[in-house]
Amino acid sequence: MTLQISIGVQLKLYVKCTILILYFTFPLRSETSVGSEISFESSLTVINQDYSPIYYRGLLLDAENPSAKYPDGRAAMATAKEFPNALSCLAFESSAETVSLADLETGKFNKIADLEICLQRVGNELGNISRFEPWLRAIGFGWTDERPASHWLSASSLGLGSEEVTVFRARWRAGDSFIGRGYPLSKKYRWADGLGAKNLHLTIVVRRQDLRVISVKAVMIFL
Repeated sequence: MTLQISIGVQLKLYVKCTILILYFTFPLRSETSVGSEISFESSLTVINQDYSPIYYRGLLLDAENPSAKYPDGRAAMATAKEFPNALSCLAFESSAETVSLADLETGKFNKIADLEICLQRVGNELGNISRFEPWLRAIGFGWTDERPASHWLSASSLGLGSEEVTVFRARWRAGDSFIGRGYPLSKKYRWADGLGAKNLHLTIVVRRQDLRVISVKAVMIFL
């Protein structure tokens, strides 16, 4: 009986080890660095360098937007002025002729709104709906997927369906920060407001007609 139990325990350990080896050798598609297979290098001359209005919860964020009368809407408008275009969100040398759309200047992002506005600014430069998921993975999000419009809370109130918008979700795990890759936010944020955060969850909504990002929501999970 003792021998049978011992063999059973060994078999269970063997199966568990085999599963772990297969998991780390052949990771799921959503956990791979697919984004690294696509170049996000772009000439500085083709990136919009003018100030452009942003969208907030699917609507153009201006004085007429209902959110403009609330603190979060006003904060988004102020942040949009801090980051007036995609180049203000990216890291590159002053003498450079090209820039990677996946190389965010995260040291500037002292609050969640900074990240949200810049993901919208830079996302507007991608030019193809198929580049959004690889782009998010290239930035550093370990898990991404595409969802129907029904997964966006504002879709129904705005009367938008999957024919009009595409919803992308992404997650940045806290564990990633312990292998040398912290959240895409400044150290100031990570050691103050973001201290103890377990995950960063992201939702990006893209309008299919003109590939315009019309909503970005990033949430730090502390549970």
